[in-house]
Amino acid sequence: MQQPCLYVKSFKSEYATDSDNIRKVFKQARQSAPCVLVLEDIDSLLNDENRSFFLNELDGFASNQGIVTIATTNHPERLDSAISDRPSRFDRKYHFDLPEFPERETYIKLWNDKLNSGMGLSEEVVSRIAALTEGFSFAYLKELFLSSMISWMGAMETGALEKIMISQVAILREQMSSITVSNKNLEN
Repeated sequence: MQQPCLYVKSFKSEYATDSDNIRKVFKQARQSAPCVLVLEDIDSLLNDENRSFFLNELDGFASNQGIVTIATTNHPERLDSAISDRPSRFDRKYHFDLPEFPERETYIKLWNDKLNSGMGLSEEVVSRIAALTEGFSFAYLKELFLSSMISWMGAMETGALEKIMISQVAILREQMSSITVSNKNLEN
């Protein structure tokens, strides 16, 4: 039997405070229990103003029985130790390395299989793109497909997607480098 899954990408809204929205999320999870509560990029969800309220909802007096809470982050170093190191909060941590060539190739094939025949890539091109994307996360591979498909819509030529994707690899690699440099500057 499949359990409900609540997926949270933000606590921000125009008409309510973060605390109001955190309360609503946990209320919905409690009403849906048993359920899975997924907090995407927890490092960006929490700040100095809402952290205490969040922690009280997570393990305060209210019962969260039947709720499995999963949080993701690309930046565990940005998390407050009250979140990352306290037992019974997020005490199981799983690190996922960047995908190697076989995983990238499989992921690219999955996306390629969804394309219409005018856009589709040959097996040789799929392998070439997989080789060119060394160091790409699955998120960047997805962005590679989405941005390339949008660019392809301007040309709509059979075979044009390959050229577009190769140029997009370079653009995304440059973006990845600038983000890495920015993050290093923030750390210093």
